[in-house]
Amino acid sequence: APGAGPGRWVELGNGVAVMRTGASYAAETRRPSGWFRSGQAADIALSSFGFGNAGGPLLFNHPGVVASDGTRLLLADRNNNRVLVWTKLPVGNTRPDFVLGQKTFTGNLPGTGRDGMRWPVSVSAAAGKVVVADTYNDRLLVWTRFPTRNGQPADLVLNAAPGRPDSNPQRALAWPWGVWTDGTKLAATTTAGGAVLLWNAFPARDDQPADLVLRGGG
Repeated sequence: APGAGPGRWVELGNGVAVMRTGASYAAETRRPSGWFRSGQAADIALSSFGFGNAGGPLLFNHPGVVASDGTRLLLADRNNNRVLVWTKLPVGNTRPDFVLGQKTFTGNLPGTGRDGMRWPVSVSAAAGKVVVADTYNDRLLVWTRFPTRNGQPADLVLNAAPGRPDSNPQRALAWPWGVWTDGTKLAATTTAGGAVLLWNAFPARDDQPADLVLRGGG
C-alpha cells in the first residue's frame, strides 16, 4: 500500500488488509551458468525408487479397477502404467504372476505401442479375453486370448483415431474410463467422448466401430 511504513497493516476494503514487511531481495540480471533447459533430465530422484522404477510387483501407485474372471485377478495400476495379473486368486500378500504394459515389475514408463499403456484406469476379463481402458492413449487394448507373459502386446487396439470427424461413432472413444465384457459383448464408457459404446459381438479387428453409441440428449 502506498505510504504505508513497515509493520503497519493497511485496510484495502472488503475485510482485506496487507502489511509492508520492509524486506528487500537481490535481483539476478544475468543468466547463471548451468540454467535449466526444456526436457532436461534430473540428476537425482527424491521420494521414489529411481527413474522409471515402479518399486516392484506389490507396490501400487494410484490403483484403479480390480477385475476377475472367477479364476484370475487383474489390477489396473494407473500411475505405474501397467496391469498386474494373478493367475490364481491370491490368499495373502502374493506377488502377481506377470504384468501387462511393462516388460518387468520394476518398469513404469508410459508407452503408446501395443505393449505399452498410459494411465490405464479400468480392466475387464471374461471367457479368456481381457480388455483394458488405456485412458491417456484414448483407446482400448484387447487380448482375444488370455495373456501369459510380461509385456505381451494386445491383439487388437480400438482407439479414438484423432483427426476423424466428430460425427464418426469411434471418435466417442476419447478418454475411456470404464470397460466391461462377458467375452461376447463389450461396453465402454468415455469421459472426453461423453458416451457409452456397445459392441454386440466381441471385436475382431483393430478400430472396429461400436454397434451402438449412447449420448446424453442436448
